[in-house]
Amino acid sequence: DETLQSREMILHHAHFSSICQALNRFKQLAEHFHFKAIVVTAPSKELVLIEKWSSPQDNAEFNTYFTHYSDSIGLIHCDLTPEFKHQSQSLTLYLSDDTHWNQNGNRLAAELISVLFNDGIRDWKGRLTMTY
Repeated sequence: DETLQSREMILHHAHFSSICQALNRFKQLAEHFHFKAIVVTAPSKELVLIEKWSSPQDNAEFNTYFTHYSDSIGLIHCDLTPEFKHQSQSLTLYLSDDTHWNQNGNRLAAELISVLFNDGIRDWKGRLTMTY
């Protein structure tokens, strides 16, 4: 089964345990210094535009496991990918010759993170429709 193979590849990837350790340490520091820890996943150009190029799911599945792990240890994880995918249908969000965000991509990320901080964590999901 392709999904099981992807899952196994992610969970046994050399860097996955290091990422989990870093998230655990981040959580410990947040608790020690009494601040709310929020992890924001910035989407890659390939992940946002993947449907236009091919059909691999590895990066999308990694984000799913990353979210589940963050949730399991009590970290708030906000994945910008869904809104970037949605907005990429009508906007160019990345530089044409590069994998970095262009002005639209930077603006979108800033607005999404602003919603997160200004409207509160509980309002994050389901309120991410940006208009330009």
